Amino acid sequence: MFVHGLGCLVRVQHHAKDQVEIHARLVNAFGLIFVTEQDEAGVYVVVRQRRLVGAISRAEFLLSVPHYTHLALHMTPGTVRLEQFDGLLEIPPLRQV
Repeated sequence: MFVHGLGCLVRVQHHAKDQVEIHARLVNAFGLIFVTEQDEAGVYVVVRQRRLVGAISRAEFLLSVPHYTHLALHMTPGTVRLEQFDGLLEIPPLRQV
């Protein structure tokens, strides 16, 4: 599961199903560019704000994923919340901008 979001809130919860569920809440969606794709390797979500009108838009996602799912979250910037997390979480050092 790969998510690239600008100014998004992403909540992640794990479940026992063998499927990925994405629930999106888009506020003033006309100001967002929102793309999803799926292939044999995974599910991809990209959200970014449009110039000028994007500042009044907001996107929130709830990702319900199996426990074995590899998550790649590229937030530029954004907020990530892990709900009822049970396992190892490794976060590499942040790069200097």
